[in-house]
This record gives sequence, structure tokens and C-alpha cells, in this order.
Amino acid sequence: VRSFFATQNLEKTKLILWSQYPIEDHPELKPFKDHIDFRVWDALEEAKGTPLEGETGKLLTKDAEHYADSDLLRLLALHKYGGVWVDMDIVILRDFKPILDQEYMYQWGTETDYGKNGACATVISLKKGSEFSVKLLEELKLSKNAHGTWWGKELFASLWSKWPNYKIFPGSFFNTEWMMDKYAELYNEDFGLADKVKSSWFSNPLESHEHLFLDAFTWHWHNTSHKKDPIVSGSKFDIL
Repeated sequence: VRSFFATQNLEKTKLILWSQYPIEDHPELKPFKDHIDFRVWDALEEAKGTPLEGETGKLLTKDAEHYADSDLLRLLALHKYGGVWVDMDIVILRDFKPILDQEYMYQWGTETDYGKNGACATVISLKKGSEFSVKLLEELKLSKNAHGTWWGKELFASLWSKWPNYKIFPGSFFNTEWMMDKYAELYNEDFGLADKVKSSWFSNPLESHEHLFLDAFTWHWHNTSHKKDPIVSGSKFDIL
């Protein structure tokens, strides 16, 4: 939330914050309360007038990791309203102006076989009611499986194999460090740098400000894996 207000043109953009229950009085959000459009998610209501209307079983799907229901939320909300979806465990690093007029998701790691490996939608942009957004919902409607990433990367792979007409940006645009281990493997480089950079996310001071990767649009810090990590002074999380 803070990174949105620190980086975006507030005269041209608006932050919509979706939640499962009212959160506008949360102490961390109170300073921004008058500048956020708080909305409580109701899948059955939002699906009206869309390809998913009447798909009650899918609309009420829940899984322990919240993969399926969060994938449903981002695809349906963007179809209804358009815009850019950004997961909560992402820090925005720069103005999205250069890519606000485009529809996209980004690479799953370093994968380039999109028909097999799909893509990542922790940052995804769709236009309201676009052909792309309709095809995503129609693909979800056809899906018989809602476990894990089936409504994410697997769904995107399935759509790409039928309709390879959507934009997939390089992973480095939004999740730079995800690519470092693969790069080291491909080019026989020292894995130590990748380990060193990742170790300075929370628990160690950053050795170089170049490792903030401020030319990227975002940093995905993976809350599920790191929410209990101690944050030391000078670490990437502390600096940002």
C-alpha cells in the first residue's frame, strides 16, 4: 500500500483494495483510509453479467493456500473493472505509466515455453471486458480442477496453447531475483551471488544498492515463505 502511494501518479491512478471482510479500520491502513477504495469481495455478485455467472461451484471454491480463490478474484475483478492487479506481498518500485495501457502477465521464473509452463499473474493487467479477459474466464469455466495453480499458470498454459496472442513480459520486470539461480545454471556462473542477494532480503544487510533492482517495476518478497523472517537494519525490506 505504501509503495503504491510512493511511486504512482495519484492524479491518474486509484488504489482499490479487495478483501474478504471490512479492513478500512485496520491500524496500518488508517493513515491512507481516505485515499483507498475499499471493497469486500463477493464472487457471486461480481460474476453477474460475466461468463462465470451461475457457476456457483467455481465461484465459491476455497483451498487451504487460497490459490484458487485468489486467482478467481484477480481474473474476475479485472474483467469487470480493468486495471492492474498486484499481490499484497509485492513492493512497487517505480511508476507503472509506461505499461498502464497494455494487457500482460509475466514469465514463470525463466520459462519461455508458455504453452507448457504458463505464466505468472502476481502482477497482471487486463482491460475491462476485453477479448483477453473474456477468454481467461471462459478457460476457467472449462476447467475441472481448482487445486493449487490450476486457475493460474496451468490455465494460462492451456489458453496459450489455443490462443498465443497475449503479452508475457520478462520475469525481471516484476520478480528479478527469481531468475538468478536459473541464469547461474545456464551460464555456469557462481550460485553464490544469487544466494547472497536473497539472504539480504530480510536477515542480512544489503552489500550493494544495485541489488535493490530499482529498474524493475516491483519486488515480490513472497510473504508465505518469509513472513516470520527477522528484519535487520540495512536489509532490502528495511531499506524499501
